[in-house]
This record gives sequence, structure tokens and C-alpha cells, in this order.
Amino acid sequence: MAKNKKKKPASRGVYEAKHPVVSCRLDVETHKSLMEHLHKTRRSLGDLVKEWLGKEISMIEKRVEELAQKKAPPSLEEELKCIRHIVYDAALHCYNHEEPPTCPHCLNQELRLAWGYEKRFIGKIEGYTPVLRCPKCLYYPDTYFGIASETIKWDQADTAKSQIKQKSPQKRKHIPKKE
Repeated sequence: MAKNKKKKPASRGVYEAKHPVVSCRLDVETHKSLMEHLHKTRRSLGDLVKEWLGKEISMIEKRVEELAQKKAPPSLEEELKCIRHIVYDAALHCYNHEEPPTCPHCLNQELRLAWGYEKRFIGKIEGYTPVLRCPKCLYYPDTYFGIASETIKWDQADTAKSQIKQKSPQKRKHIPKKE
């Protein structure tokens, strides 16, 4: 004969849905210690879990805040940006002192003056920056924040000057005299 199941009231189902059961297995010594602690403090296991969980969350948040406030050592990428900017400054210095730097990729090709926007200032007037660029391979020493390559435009005066230098005198064609 089947056992008759008691019907649960609707409110009991709602309560169980809002208060799910959590269980775990403990060794006998830990269980005994836990029950003694709960008896001494006259608290429920649920209250103890809520308190411990609150402490754990606050400790984690405090640790995350401490780590966020610490200054991290520069990464290799950060160091590379600094080195790129030093090379950029050195190239501009040479250019301004009538010693145009040459492209490291093209043999003895002088870098020419161009202008472009740093990536953080695209579209703003203060971000328009001088750039030295190779006319052959388009290499350029980059700044710390990086120049947006699609914004680089050649400097008209410098480009005209370079075209004059590169023109070689034209040889006369030998035209035979008609007899």
C-alpha cells in the first residue's frame, strides 16, 4: 500500500523557493566543534554563515582596493613606449639641427617632415604633431602615445625641398646632325 503524501501549503512552497537549503558534510570533530560554538553563542547556523560570508566579502573588497592603489612596476610594453619616444625626440633634434636622420630600413634615405595626430588627440588641434617619415618605406619614429598613421600628411615645404635635391641634371640626348 502506498503511503499518503501530505500536501504542502502554498506558502510553504514559496518559503522553500526563497530560502533554499545548503548542506555540507563535515568530519565528526568539526561538526562537534561547530555545534558547541552555535550553542555557546546562541546563534543559528544560517546566522553564522551570513556573518562569515559578509566578513569574507569585505576582506576581498579591502584587498582589491589595496592592490588597486599600489603602483605597478612598468611593463615591457610601457618601457618600449618610453624608448620609442626617446628615439622620436632624438630624430626631431637631429632634424632641427640640419642633420637629418636616416631611415634604419632604407640605406641612407633621409627622413622627411610630415604631420600627424597622436592617437589620444585625433581630431583635436593640440594633437597635431611633427613626424619624421621615410618617403620610401614610410617608416617613422613613434611617440609615446603613438601617431595614428592614417592621419600623417607630408609637410609641403619639406617635400618640395626633397624633390629638388633628388632631381639629377638631365642628360642631353645625342641628336645626329642631318647632312
